[in-house]
Amino acid sequence: DRTIVDALRFLPPDLQGYEHYFREGKLKEAVTAAFMRVENRLNEIRDASSSPAAKGVSGVSLPYKLFDTGDLKFPYPNLAAGDPQSREAYSKQLKGFLTSGVGWFRNSFDHEPHNLPDPGAGETLELLFVASNMLRVINRSV
Repeated sequence: DRTIVDALRFLPPDLQGYEHYFREGKLKEAVTAAFMRVENRLNEIRDASSSPAAKGVSGVSLPYKLFDTGDLKFPYPNLAAGDPQSREAYSKQLKGFLTSGVGWFRNSFDHEPHNLPDPGAGETLELLFVASNMLRVINRSV
C-alpha cells in the first residue's frame, strides 16, 4: 500500500526500512522490531554511561535508572519550570511512557504475540509512530 510507504518516511531512519514487514504480512514482527529498537537505544545509552549505577540495569528499570544517573535529562526545560511539583509529575509520567515501550509493547509482542490480536496495517503504523515518538524523546533527553 503506497499510503503506508509514504507514511514511513516520517519515521526516524532506524524505522524507515520497515516496509518489508507490511509487504510480508508480518505486522506483529514490525511492532516487535520497533520497540526492540526503543529498548536497544536505551541499552546504547546505558552502555556509554560513565555511571556505575547504570551498568547491569535492563528492561523496564532502565528508563528510570538513566534519568536517575543523569544519562537522560528531562527534555522540556520550560515545562512547569516554576512549579517543581508539577515538573516532577511530568517527569515521572515521561519515564512511565518510555518504560511502557519496553514493559508493555516490546515484552508483550516479543514474548506473547500469540495472545495478542493481529494488528491491521493502520494499527501497526500507529504503533510504529508511538515507537518513533519514544525514540525522539530519548534522543532529546541525551
